[in-house]
Amino acid sequence: MKKIKEASPKGDTASRPKKAGKGKQSSSRPSSVSLNPRVVAKIRQLIREELTRAQVERSTVQSRPAIDPNLVSDVGDFVDDPEGWFHTPNVEFEGRAPIELLGTPEEARLRNRIEMAKYGLFS
Repeated sequence: MKKIKEASPKGDTASRPKKAGKGKQSSSRPSSVSLNPRVVAKIRQLIREELTRAQVERSTVQSRPAIDPNLVSDVGDFVDDPEGWFHTPNVEFEGRAPIELLGTPEEARLRNRIEMAKYGLFS
């Protein structure tokens, strides 16, 4: 049977390991880190590309076309809140909101789904 070591009271310093130096522990890490200039350049390039991509996305979101009133009317035939439906993520569109498809090549797919739902043809 193994013996369990009893915890020493907080004031007992005899069992604690001693610290190196004047209260500071020695470290094997250098005080400054030098990075390969190629790595730094690559990181900066990736950051620039990400910022550029984010700016393009923002401008795309701002320049999306308005929702066609005929589409809103068609969706209103089978949904209580057609405007809300256009802004709600939908599993039929891979979790994207229908409004995100307007003005893209996938708008035809959106219109097809709305037309099918309008006539009660659900898959």
